[in-house]
Amino acid sequence: MPRYHNINGEVVQFTAEEETAWDQKETAASALKLTAQDMLKNKLIDGIIKEPDGGAHSAPEAMFDIVKAEILKQTEELEKMNADERIESRINKFTNMGVYKGK
Repeated sequence: MPRYHNINGEVVQFTAEEETAWDQKETAASALKLTAQDMLKNKLIDGIIKEPDGGAHSAPEAMFDIVKAEILKQTEELEKMNADERIESRINKFTNMGVYKGK
């Protein structure tokens, strides 16, 4: 099963017919439920990768190390599954995306 993560503080980039002003991106992402926390809650991603203090742009080498460690961790987990299990898990994950399950 593939693993999807979002770097903390980042949002999914989107465009509309009328471009959203850069300073309104966080408000728009929150309203559209596209924040990392919303995406995790809605099971669109499997985790949130924390940025180093000051953000990824201020410490790119530290961010590379953080992402590398996460990739290695996820690869180790996936290697515990055989190919059929990974395929079945991936099918289940993607077929459940966007499905509303009422209370």
